Amino acid sequence: MQKKLFPILYVVGIAIFALLIWDFGIDKIMVNIRKTGWWFLPVIALWGVIYLINAYGWHIILGEDRSKVAFWRIYGISLGGFAINYLTPFVNLGGEPYRIYALKEFTGITKSVSSVTLYRMLHIISHLIFWLTVIPVTFFVIPVSFNFAAALMALFLVIFLMLAFVFTRHRLGIYEALSKIILHLKFLKFLNKKLEKNKNNIAEIDRQIKDLYVNRKRTFYTVLSLEFFARILAAMEFFFIFRSIGIDISVFQALYIHGASSLFLNILFFMPMEFGTREGSLYITLKAFIPDAGVGIYIALVNRIRELFWILIGMLLIQFNNRKLKKENAIYLRKSRITS
Repeated sequence: MQKKLFPILYVVGIAIFALLIWDFGIDKIMVNIRKTGWWFLPVIALWGVIYLINAYGWHIILGEDRSKVAFWRIYGISLGGFAINYLTPFVNLGGEPYRIYALKEFTGITKSVSSVTLYRMLHIISHLIFWLTVIPVTFFVIPVSFNFAAALMALFLVIFLMLAFVFTRHRLGIYEALSKIILHLKFLKFLNKKLEKNKNNIAEIDRQIKDLYVNRKRTFYTVLSLEFFARILAAMEFFFIFRSIGIDISVFQALYIHGASSLFLNILFFMPMEFGTREGSLYITLKAFIPDAGVGIYIALVNRIRELFWILIGMLLIQFNNRKLKKENAIYLRKSRITS
């Protein structure tokens, strides 16, 4: 079913993408690219800083084990994981198994899984908090009708409840709770044996997750603050791009654009490579306060150019890390033979 569905989604996404480009006009896109010029550099550099913050947050989560792995290697693994996520055609989670695999060489599989899980959760929580922040901002940057205001308040309540659920699960244990749910679902019976076999590892991962939230609150909130700050920086990408093409927007408008467009993208997470959905989300978001909302097509194009640059860097770092690990393992084996 999935093999048949993915090509259909690709075709639909590309069709939307092509339609939006035709509506905006290729000539306008080329004009805006020439206008942007050197502004591509701060946009690309900005995301280098964002990825640095992400890696630092993950490094902090490791706690005492962070001495086992250099920060520059964590940065490379983190960037490689983001690159794979961009290339994953469904749900954008392909980079997490890579991070676990790359890190387990230094910290062991249990710590690797728990740290990646914790970081991913804090990454998601920061998104939720960012959306909660953007909703009140929306009332000040665009005209809001009564119906739209009601929808925003309902969305605020839903996100708030999601945050409350996630914080509760951090305190009570995540994997153990999920295991109990799976045991009661008949169509997932095939996982029962694997869960039973790994129940000790699951308990240890849950222990580390609870330990971070209960006993390492300073680390928990430091990483969460860093991730939230990274979301704010990501919004500045739109501030730079609009300034480069001669459109003045405020910082609050940039926050609204990033928050609203990212919310659309997460709702439509099933679209492979975000074809069409990114362009469409920016078009809808900008239509509220920019006369020529079609400029969103160009903004999405700049986003994709920036992504392609960092995907290339990430994939190169994956190759570098793999070669480095092979070399270090070979040295370790030679030393082991000599001592034995």
